[in-house]
Order: sequence, then C-alpha cells, then structure tokens
Amino acid sequence: MSLTDTQKLILDKALKLIEKQGLASFKFSELALLANCSKTTLYESFKNKEDILCWVFKLNLEKIERFHSELLNMTHLSHRERLLCRYMFEVIRAWCCEDPALGVNFITANRYIWQHASADTIGYISKSFERFRLNKQAMWQTALDSGELQAEQDEIRDCHKTLVILQRGAVAVANNQILRHNGHHNDCQHIAAEMDQILNRLDWNETQSNCNIDRCLQFINEYLHIDGTLNGVVDLDPLRCEDLELSTKANI
Repeated sequence: MSLTDTQKLILDKALKLIEKQGLASFKFSELALLANCSKTTLYESFKNKEDILCWVFKLNLEKIERFHSELLNMTHLSHRERLLCRYMFEVIRAWCCEDPALGVNFITANRYIWQHASADTIGYISKSFERFRLNKQAMWQTALDSGELQAEQDEIRDCHKTLVILQRGAVAVANNQILRHNGHHNDCQHIAAEMDQILNRLDWNETQSNCNIDRCLQFINEYLHIDGTLNGVVDLDPLRCEDLELSTKANI
C-alpha cells in the first residue's frame, strides 16, 4: 500500500505528538488539528489510535527492511560480517538513535492494539514480516552457496533463534528507560562479540570467512549517521547511572 500525502502528513504529525506526549498517552483527537484536516478525513485515513500505532510500527519495520536489503549487496563485507550486521543493526539503532517510533515494539505487543487496528493494516505488517523472512533466508543461503559456510538447516535455525533472543533482549533494554536509569546498560561491542561467538558455532571456511567486529559496528554507525565511537556507547547513555561498587564478599 502506498500512503496518500494526507496519510503521510498525519503520520508525521503523529510521530511529533508521540515524541511530545509519549506512545501510550498521545491524543488521537489532536491529530486533525495538527495535520490541518477535518476529523472526517482523519478517520477516513486511519481507523483509530491503535491503527496509527501499528502504522508507526510498520514504518519502523520499513527502515530495518531497507537496511537488510542493502546489506545483501555489501560485498566488501564477508557473509559472516553481513549476518552479524543484520542482527546487530536493531541493537545499535535502539541504543544510539533518538527516534520516538523505536519504543513502539512495546505498544504493538499489546493484544488490545492488534484487536482494534484495521485488518488491512495488520495485513500490511504481516507482509513486512514475510519479506523479513525471505531476506533472512537469502542471507544464509548466499553464505552457503559461496562456500563460506557449511552447515545443516537445523544448525542454522538454532543459531538464528539464539541470535534473535540476544538481539531482542538488548533492544528491550535499550527501549526501556526505567531499566537504563537503574543500571542496565548495553555495551554494543560486547553484544557483537557474543553474537560472533554464536555464529562461530557453525562451520565457516577459514580461508574465505573473516569477521572484523569493529568494521561491522563502524559500518552500522556510518549507515545510521551516528557521531562518535560505539566502543564506549555505555558512557554516551544520557540515562546512565554510576555503577554500583560491590565488595569482594557479597552477602547473599
């Protein structure tokens, strides 16, 4: 579906309203005034607030999808490096980018929202996830076809599931200001190293495969136009608290 100019304008104003009022509390009724349209036009464009939230979620997916598509053609990276970039992209983006849409994952996980969004919107999101699946399959398949990777389907499936668990946990922390304010910090360098260790469980051709973690992080950094280094990303967190100093003998 291609959004009309009016729908694009409404979504743009919705993002500004979300940034000001928050995902959970932004007022759908204010959008008509901000977008300079009638309430009739607003409801013709989007069914309700839940529909808006799902579309914001879909726009977020499209940004990730564009990166995944471009990554397939990044021949200066090894297939292993491209896979690492694929799983690290959302982690770095959630941690380092100021985007009011990033936290929408929490909202759209709510069953109530999915129940009240329009069927068309849910259908468009499902198609996005199907494209995600096809891209993932293509990236792993090209690694196999190149001879860089030798692995069975079950091994790849288990590796992917483990990478996703680590990825989603890191994204959840990055999107949760309460966790971050109370000392839960992502270290992108460490997370990337852990993901590389997970990838290393598979059989990679040593003469063809290489994985430079710093190069992968720098590539994502440049793609997202993030200033500075990611090595010290914890220190960049505006919500960072001082780490606790524990004695060598902890009371349990």
